[in-house]
Amino acid sequence: MSGTASSRACTAATEAVPRPGLPPAAAAASDAPGAPALVVFSGDTDIRWLRLLRPGFRHCFAVVRADGAWVVVDPLSHYTALRVVPELAGWDPARWFRARGLTVQPARVREPVRRLAPWRPYTCVEAVKRILGVRLPGVFTPWQLYRALGGTKTECSPKENILDMAVGDGA
Repeated sequence: MSGTASSRACTAATEAVPRPGLPPAAAAASDAPGAPALVVFSGDTDIRWLRLLRPGFRHCFAVVRADGAWVVVDPLSHYTALRVVPELAGWDPARWFRARGLTVQPARVREPVRRLAPWRPYTCVEAVKRILGVRLPGVFTPWQLYRALGGTKTECSPKENILDMAVGDGA
């Protein structure tokens, strides 16, 4: 199947998906730039060299509201995990992630300027920046992304984040 036929089939299937309880105008508005998003930061890692990064800020992923659901985009080293979580009455994803010991920074999806994004290695930080539609050229680590998005958490032992110290705090 060609890429064009595949794209048309995907678009048709997406349009056919019912959106229970969500008027079409509300569904369209949730996809627009400005949609609410969360950037979630974690200190867990199985990759040894990532332990050089600031504790609590060794990985990040995005959670974006779209079509009456929350879409979790988790760029891992071997693939990108996607999860769609239907919006449940009273469910607060920020509180849910914080209750599990993760740091959450609210954000909004933006429409970036229509020009080629700079070439960068595919990392969790670069994936999240592109999902949010932000450039932030000097931001390479999860800690720098947290600070650039307005995060103010400061507790951390400086001797435990060699890479962040080498690049700077980048905000």
